[in-house]
Amino acid sequence: MLAIYTRLSKEDEASNSIKNQLNEGKKFAKENNLLEYKIFNEGEGISGGASVSDRPQLKRLIQDINQGSISKVWFRNQNRLERQQITFHFFVDIVRKKKIEVYFGDKLADYSDASTYLQGSILSSINTYQRELQSQQTKTSLHNNVAQGKVQGMIPYGYSKGSDSMLIINENEAEVIKKIFELSLNGLGLEKIKDKLNELEIPTRYNSYKGSTRNVNKYSGFIRTTKKQDVKWSHSSISSIIKNKIYKGVRLYGGIEYSSPIIIEPTYWDSVNKNLKANRLNSGKSTSHKYLLKGLLRCQRCNRNYY
Repeated sequence: MLAIYTRLSKEDEASNSIKNQLNEGKKFAKENNLLEYKIFNEGEGISGGASVSDRPQLKRLIQDINQGSISKVWFRNQNRLERQQITFHFFVDIVRKKKIEVYFGDKLADYSDASTYLQGSILSSINTYQRELQSQQTKTSLHNNVAQGKVQGMIPYGYSKGSDSMLIINENEAEVIKKIFELSLNGLGLEKIKDKLNELEIPTRYNSYKGSTRNVNKYSGFIRTTKKQDVKWSHSSISSIIKNKIYKGVRLYGGIEYSSPIIIEPTYWDSVNKNLKANRLNSGKSTSHKYLLKGLLRCQRCNRNYY
């Protein structure tokens, strides 16, 4: 039986689409009168640099080869098989032992031939180099964007994306940030600050988004779905804001510190964070006990937990 393997990574061009690969594989089967074939579609977003264990369809293909149900394998090209040398040698070692015919496009790769094996090894080295070079260039580009002050990834609360993709201060949210730091320095704990913001009906970042969030109860496994427009402030979100150095002008990306627009003066930020531990005595949080029914009782009307 012929195996048709397809894969598409994020970096691939549209011409490499799964649809195109499947059409070419089926055409190969028809032209070679291979009436029985099995499709192993890895899908989109799977890198050729991923290990076999992280590629379920390639793993299944190898299992079928070992079990003797596959005699021929078709790939559009060697890039579809791998962009990592270890995968190439692992796969080729198996097909050589099982005497499996491997086709890249319409060409047979006879790995029992020393020259073919050498050429495949060289091409695998090039594939690996190109993948690593591309990754390196992408990382460099992303770090350059951050160094220039541009938005990269999720935008922290208190900031927005400018028309030139620059990270700029969101004045309305910045006022909330300042209020949180002021309340913390005045002795309020995270729970009380959270309650204060919710009482004042100050919107969270989520409130401007559509859709829902899903939270899984670690005790019961119950999944609670909440509309993003209804998401309230939590003590964890308050804590992450106070501890985030970006507000004092230190933006951490990829383990490297860059500058960011300052919302909280550095000395003031340091004072609030030093004072944070003292505020735990005034957090408003009840004493924690491991009750038997903790996390299991919910309100029938709103599905929130009872405490």
